[in-house]
Amino acid sequence: MPTTLPDMTPAKMCPQTEIAQRFLASAYDSVNGVLTSFDAVRDVRRAKGGSIRGRLPQQEEDLLRSAITFACAGLDSTLKRVIRDALPALLERNTHAHERFEKFVGARIGPGDVADPRRIAQYLVQTDPRGALIDAYIYEMTGMAGRLSASGSTKTRSSLPGASRN
Repeated sequence: MPTTLPDMTPAKMCPQTEIAQRFLASAYDSVNGVLTSFDAVRDVRRAKGGSIRGRLPQQEEDLLRSAITFACAGLDSTLKRVIRDALPALLERNTHAHERFEKFVGARIGPGDVADPRRIAQYLVQTDPRGALIDAYIYEMTGMAGRLSASGSTKTRSSLPGASRN
């Protein structure tokens, strides 16, 4: 019996999730490829008269571990990409998301009831202060730089206001 994943549900096209959907599809294909290799190794063992019952040999166990690793890495990349690409639009449409963003901004510009003028200035001097705050929020959630800059490249962590420049 082949070890494969069930077919994926067809993607629903949405500009904010298009890249994330490709990441997910690639991860799915990678995991299925590893599972196909797993089946081939087991078929070879069976053809040589070996039993496929009982504990898996190290080689087969390693293939299953790599399938789990690919699946986890693919889900991680997909979720980070969804956050990165969809969050700006979500903040415009979802009250709860916007409230959480406001809470983040409040904590970012100063602890407690007093705002830190230097932190506020770091954002106000940006070409797009709100975008810089969104980038910081995305970084906080994902560990990745936020939206794409005008040049098409992602901003680096050190370019975000308040980021350590180590």
